[in-house]
Amino acid sequence: KEYALKFLKSKKNNVNKAVTKMKETLAFRNAKNVDMIRRAFEEESGDSSDPLEEEEEITIDKQKEQQKECARRLKQEIESKNCYVQGYDKEGRATYIFVPRNVKGHDEEWTLKEHIYTLERAVACSRSDDHTVNAIVDFNGFSLKNAPPTHLGKEFMITFRNHYAGAINSIFLVDAPTTFYCLWNVFKPLVAQQTRDKIHFISSNKDNDLAQHYEPDQLAPWMVQKRPRDEET
Repeated sequence: KEYALKFLKSKKNNVNKAVTKMKETLAFRNAKNVDMIRRAFEEESGDSSDPLEEEEEITIDKQKEQQKECARRLKQEIESKNCYVQGYDKEGRATYIFVPRNVKGHDEEWTLKEHIYTLERAVACSRSDDHTVNAIVDFNGFSLKNAPPTHLGKEFMITFRNHYAGAINSIFLVDAPTTFYCLWNVFKPLVAQQTRDKIHFISSNKDNDLAQHYEPDQLAPWMVQKRPRDEET
């Protein structure tokens, strides 16, 4: 029920549009195997005492191998610490943090899955009544070498718009450089106006909105302290 209400709200109570979007998202989650991604590091309980048919055992073994491979690849991606979940705002929303300067490369499949995993974990951790999350992007030190290929960036934006926009409360872009605005002009048409309204461009060298939304112990120092701006490349 709660899941369906999110779609209804995002489509301004248009039932037909909400149902269509929900079906598309369920198909997306099945195609990308999102449940396996979000549970990649969970251990199997293995407590079933019911005897299994041979075909069932083979299927389960195959799923376990797929989950192990998923966990291995995700671990490779998240070790760079370019995206992670940390901190809660005053309403209990978990925070998805993305640090583009830590990106070492872009894998056609696993770059997107890394972001899906992190967003799913943030949503699962959220304590707010609306079960939404905030996103903070730290652009300090960003250069075009950190930017994804255009087609991959578009795929992420479309995925975010179609399947996660309703899960986001606010998006804070910290210290966005001139080079980012060039990319923003490319990707902006893929972002719905409702989502654009959630975006806040802020600077760590000025008083910013983050301190209004978060208690001090929930903010990393770089989010509110003045720091030198790296040269753009």
